[in-house]
Amino acid sequence: MQNGTQAVYFNNRKHGEDNYLIKILGPQSVLDAVFDGVSSGGQGGRASTLTKHRLRDANRIEGPEDVERLLGRANNALFKESHRRARTTGTVSLKIGDQLYVVNVGDSPAYLFRDGRVEELTTLDKDPYSLAALTQAVGDGSKLTYHRKQITLKPGDRIVLATDGITDNIYPDGLYERAIKDAENPDEAVGRLENLLKEKIRKNEGRDRQGPGPARGG
Repeated sequence: MQNGTQAVYFNNRKHGEDNYLIKILGPQSVLDAVFDGVSSGGQGGRASTLTKHRLRDANRIEGPEDVERLLGRANNALFKESHRRARTTGTVSLKIGDQLYVVNVGDSPAYLFRDGRVEELTTLDKDPYSLAALTQAVGDGSKLTYHRKQITLKPGDRIVLATDGITDNIYPDGLYERAIKDAENPDEAVGRLENLLKEKIRKNEGRDRQGPGPARGG
């Protein structure tokens, strides 16, 4: 299965601590990742940048084990330098042929949109009693526990990786209905998403009140 097309919505004006990466590995393989720095005083931005660079500069990424190894190295470097002051989420999708591997640490979700339904591909490290609190992040400690999922891709599948600047304001089903559904290409979907976020900012709205959350499927 050849690589598809992609587009990016990136707005770092408010906090300036997010990062993303698109790395073409071959005609049928590509790595996409998002990082959300979660520490204050610029430390989160440093953490997300370092983690991005570990993946960007790697000479070899052939499977999810390589992704986990690189995230582990970023974690060790950050923890050694800052002792939990510089932390970031990391969600990485690795497409190899028709196989998609998703590796995540933290609370930045990845979604599969297929046949009008959405499936969450990540296990989020969230405290169930305090949704604002992460239970794990890159840079958090001497050892990371990774969440990994593998799926077989089908023609027409659409994958979205996001940070909480998007998902705190739009339910996944709303993201599909308002931005992705019937979009002819990723650039059109990103344009719709940007307009939707501007509308919510203008109206001072968060998630739609009627939205129950993602419809499980796939």
